[in-house]
Amino acid sequence: MILDSDIKLQRVSVIYVLPLVLIFFTVLYASERSIEEATRTIAQNFVDTAERVIAGVEIENRTNLLYPEDCRRIQQNLRYERDIEELQIVSANQVHCSSIRSDNPNPLIRPEALSEEIVYLYSLPVEGMGESIVVVTRSNEDERYMAMALVDRDYMRATVGYRNDHRVKSAVLIMNGEATTPADMLAATNPSYMASSSLYGFEVFVEASDQLVEEKRVFYALVSIPVSMAVLLVMVVSRFLLKRNRSMFFQLKQALIRREFVLQYQPQVDANTLEVKGVEALVRWQHPEKGMLYPDVFIPLMEEFGLINGLTDYVIDASLKDLSAIQLPEGFHLGLNVPPSYIKAPARWVYLRQKHREFAAKGIRLGLEVTERQFLDKEARIALETMRQVGIEILLDDFGTGQTSLSVLQETKIDFLKIDKCFVDSIGHESVNTPVLNAIINLGKLLGVTMVAEGVENEIQANYLLERGVVLQQGYYYSKPKEIGDIDIRLSHKPELISALL
Repeated sequence: MILDSDIKLQRVSVIYVLPLVLIFFTVLYASERSIEEATRTIAQNFVDTAERVIAGVEIENRTNLLYPEDCRRIQQNLRYERDIEELQIVSANQVHCSSIRSDNPNPLIRPEALSEEIVYLYSLPVEGMGESIVVVTRSNEDERYMAMALVDRDYMRATVGYRNDHRVKSAVLIMNGEATTPADMLAATNPSYMASSSLYGFEVFVEASDQLVEEKRVFYALVSIPVSMAVLLVMVVSRFLLKRNRSMFFQLKQALIRREFVLQYQPQVDANTLEVKGVEALVRWQHPEKGMLYPDVFIPLMEEFGLINGLTDYVIDASLKDLSAIQLPEGFHLGLNVPPSYIKAPARWVYLRQKHREFAAKGIRLGLEVTERQFLDKEARIALETMRQVGIEILLDDFGTGQTSLSVLQETKIDFLKIDKCFVDSIGHESVNTPVLNAIINLGKLLGVTMVAEGVENEIQANYLLERGVVLQQGYYYSKPKEIGDIDIRLSHKPELISALL
């Protein structure tokens, strides 16, 4: 009987083995392609070099055709030429001049075998030497004459260099469809390539050497080792993260079902009367093992796993239940942070309207706190305006830290503008944020919206803001976030310093 653990082990083994198999065949394919490419390059280089040698011989042919009857001069010109073994000036099937002989030799190429082309090559069998190359050039000045040059085999081999190249097992020159070496050399066992000359029509067949094949395969095999290790490492880490994320997903989903999320409330205080005019709901996760976790830990995961809207519904229901359990003054404000996806979902609008009516029945004003990132979106602004028309208040949170333009603020109505803590912290210090803070306060006055200062931590900050008309304030100077039952609706004494609250 196969156990589940055995099946799981088999699946994991397959997951890890398959990429290694794929890497193996990829490396094998890459090594073979690299051998083929190297062979092709070598063959083409041989062709280019041979073309240069033959072009030099052609030039010599044309030069000596300028004075076809002057054998002495021709012999002197070719005395020190290494590329030509013998040059003949031929006319009417007769050799008029040879660069190395004074007698009347036979033409290098039989007359009946000659072509009508201006320049062409022939393969000539030389006793004891095998095939050699003959370059035949017809005179442009006098059609009766042609030059036949026997290319020095040793010079050609040394110049082309295929015998000294360890990468080459065999190289065959093919002219007029015939090989200049034994035909059995064309039966290659290693990768090979046939390169052609566009100038003279000959071909060069090259077979890769065993050494080249071995070097390429060993190189790619060595390369595959770190690649395989890197792939395995990525797979292990990815599998670990996936398993972890999957585990976290189920934990978060179960946390919603088990109602492990709890709410704390940050009071919003009237700095003149010390009355609590409202609260901002803050969600915490009471993890059964890790204890209290704050939003920066789980909110990004909720958004990633698509659970954030469910959490928002949970917060709305929980805050309604909490606030319904205590006596609150009429017009008490509740601020809820809502994500962009929640605002843009028309199905949530119906739910929000229903909850707004339930809050309003208990004398509570529901407010949605949105960030500048959400506010810039045209679709979101339409949704917010729809919410505002039914009586839900809109708060622009963390103002000044995003990219909201003044034109957007003029076109879209809001009820509250929340000043970010980073600007409040500049009070009492020489900071570039202080002038920005004053500008935000003046802007809020011009727009006719209520301003709320976040992160107030001392009396200097509280008085500074109050003197400039920012009456609603929240922060540790007044109270840290608490459960709703622990909040005093009216502070009975002047707040102490933050250290006393912490």
